[in-house]
Amino acid sequence: MIGLIKIKINKVLRGGTATLTLLLAVVSFPAHAEPLTIGRWCDRTVPNIRDFDRVITIRLSEQGKLESYSQFADGSELVQELEEMSGSVFSIRESAYGDKYRVSGNSGELQLLDNDGLIRTAARLENVPEPSDYIK
Repeated sequence: MIGLIKIKINKVLRGGTATLTLLLAVVSFPAHAEPLTIGRWCDRTVPNIRDFDRVITIRLSEQGKLESYSQFADGSELVQELEEMSGSVFSIRESAYGDKYRVSGNSGELQLLDNDGLIRTAARLENVPEPSDYIK
């Protein structure tokens, strides 16, 4: 809370004046809230070489846009805007190869797809993965 504002309102009535005093709280909210995480997955791009691993997070951004946020083992990051195609398929906007993600209903795994079909599958992570889950 930033402060209080006191407002006095005087109203002339038959037989006198009534005074109403209002106290209003002035509240400040952050300009940007945290993104809302929909799910997190560990993508092992090259099996047995953890240098190429990444964590993929599908989230709702502060602006209300659906996006994929990737954190790579080398510390680099990538954000891509997504478009929901159906309840469990998300296409990467402006992808020349038709890249998309599909969340498997049974296992919760994330399938990485393109125009030719399935590329590989990323393992579902719990809400807060340990760094050892995805970085050597």
